[in-house]
Amino acid sequence: MNELLQGIRQIKLFAWESNWTKRIIKSREIELSYLGKTCIADIIFLCIWHGTPLLIISIAFFSFTKLQEQELTAPIAFAAIEVYHELESALTIIPGTIIDVLEMYVSLDRVQKYLAKAEVNNMDSSFVHALDTIKMEDATTTWPIDSQDQVFQLKDLNIVFPKNQISLICGATGEAKITHDYVYSASSNPFYSTLDQSIDIASIQASQDTTISASWILPEAVAYVPQTAWLQNDTIKNNILFGLPFVSSRYQATIYACALDKNFSYLNDDDETEIGEKGITFSGGQKARVTLARAVYSRAQNIFLDDVLSAVDAYTARQLYHKCLLGPLVKSRTIILITHHVSLCIQNCTYVVLVKNGRTQITGSPLEIKKKSKKSIDKVSLTSNTESNPSIVDIHSSTKKSPKVLVEEEKRFDGTAKLKFYKKYLGLYGHWFFWTAFLSVIIGYRIFDITFTWWIKQWAQSYESDKAQKAYSLYAYLCIFAMINMINIFLVGFKYTLTFWK
Repeated sequence: MNELLQGIRQIKLFAWESNWTKRIIKSREIELSYLGKTCIADIIFLCIWHGTPLLIISIAFFSFTKLQEQELTAPIAFAAIEVYHELESALTIIPGTIIDVLEMYVSLDRVQKYLAKAEVNNMDSSFVHALDTIKMEDATTTWPIDSQDQVFQLKDLNIVFPKNQISLICGATGEAKITHDYVYSASSNPFYSTLDQSIDIASIQASQDTTISASWILPEAVAYVPQTAWLQNDTIKNNILFGLPFVSSRYQATIYACALDKNFSYLNDDDETEIGEKGITFSGGQKARVTLARAVYSRAQNIFLDDVLSAVDAYTARQLYHKCLLGPLVKSRTIILITHHVSLCIQNCTYVVLVKNGRTQITGSPLEIKKKSKKSIDKVSLTSNTESNPSIVDIHSSTKKSPKVLVEEEKRFDGTAKLKFYKKYLGLYGHWFFWTAFLSVIIGYRIFDITFTWWIKQWAQSYESDKAQKAYSLYAYLCIFAMINMINIFLVGFKYTLTFWK
């Protein structure tokens, strides 16, 4: 079913409905067959579970009265039944206790394995603040690290990214430039630190600089913008803030720099509009810009951008580059940008890395790159996926789109529920025939349960009558007592059969 739902569009386009219907029906028949066998096994188990105490009592009474030739008086009979019930309650706990003990051992084993792992070394804070550059010397790395097969390998890495500048990573499609970004992040352990959200809001708001403050930026923090945007099922505002304090001036500057202000004009709820699960209500370009805005608004000194410009059209890409990446919000922050828009970004970059065949072919400033090999840069693809969303273009429209409410508030009725709701609820489980049979079984079980006690009373009182009559009716008492127990077991099984049948 999961495969069907994920590929329902292809199924409709290729008219595969009949074939898929047959496959689903066949799978359902197999599933129902196993469910039927499971239900039969459950019914047999429940009958044995409820019938065993009755069988034990019947055997005990038979042995006491027939084999030992003792009189079954009322005190003896009901005391014996009570003892058996207590034993039944105690024995019922044993299976659950065994399961709990096994689960406890599994949990303790997991905790033991976790505690046996190597301790994480604390970072040297002096090293974090002393780090001036992100660099790699004669490094060879493989991604992913846990894989035995070398899926992709980067060799002879000699890279030095300048601090507080924009660096560019470029190359042909399929050169796994993102792997460089992972390597730089993983190799710079000091940058993997938790963002401390405790900050003096008053000092920031009182600052004359409305876009950035020295107390806001954390030099050891990193922000990463992936090529596939990661968004929460929340409002646009909360996705951008991401738990950080709200500073109005910085937030508004971030919205403008990331070209999100025009999108808000088409939404009644502005930045309070819900994005949806995985950004389902947004286009690819809009999701990329929200993710970029989160990184720009963050407190990270170092920002890694994975081809964020390719998710938007050429006009928006130029706006993002000039107003965001070259704007005051990212001034004095280290930017490492992976992109195909080389002609747009190379003029203002301080450092360029050209990737080819899993190696850093050329590194250096733009002037050095041009002197070394101008042909290599010209071969880099400048194409990008454009965003087909009209909201990024300055379109004057007389109508305003209403926001889509993703999670509607549940309507609740006051007072008691009407009778028709109870009828509808019961009708979903079964028709009148089912409920008649089910209630009859329950009532019959309770009647025979009372008959069980009443017959023991009659049996005990029979010893007070004539002895000849007592000896003559002993087999009758035993047979009727056994028959009552068998009927009780049958009713229990029939009750569970009706339940599982539905």
